[in-house]
Amino acid sequence: MAVSAPFEKYLLDIGYGLKVGLKGQSVWQVWAKNGCFDLNETSDFCRVLVLLEKPYSEAKALLDGYADNQRAERGFPMWRVVDAGLACQSDQWAGLALKWLPDLPEGERGLLRDSLLQVHGAKWASQKSRQLAERYAKQIGASEQ
Repeated sequence: MAVSAPFEKYLLDIGYGLKVGLKGQSVWQVWAKNGCFDLNETSDFCRVLVLLEKPYSEAKALLDGYADNQRAERGFPMWRVVDAGLACQSDQWAGLALKWLPDLPEGERGLLRDSLLQVHGAKWASQKSRQLAERYAKQIGASEQ
C-alpha cells in the first residue's frame, strides 16, 4: 500500500522505507510498503527497531520535534522501542536497546525490568548483553526498594 503524496508530507521518514505518523493526535503509526500499522503493544514496535541504529538523543529529538509539530497528545514511547529490542531474541537489537536504556527516564526504565531479566537468562544473547541486562535489572530493583 503506497502512501498517497498529499498525506506523505505529514509523516516522518525514519529510514529503510519506513515512516512514522499519527492517527489523530494520539495513536502512533508506522507506514511501510506493505501498509500502515498502529503502534500499541511492544510487539508492534518491532517494526521500528531501525530507530535503535540512531543515537538515543538524535532519535528522541527527531520524534519529539515531530510530535510537537503535529500537536500530539503524548510523545513517542521510546521505552517501547527498547522493550521490543530486548524482546525480539536478537543479540544485535538487544545490544542496541541496552545502549539506549540509560537515557530513558527512570520511570520508563522500571517498566523494562522483566525484559532485562529475560535477556539475562537468554541463550541467544551474548555474554556482554546478558551481563549488562543483569546489571540494569539489579539497578532498577535497587531503586524500587
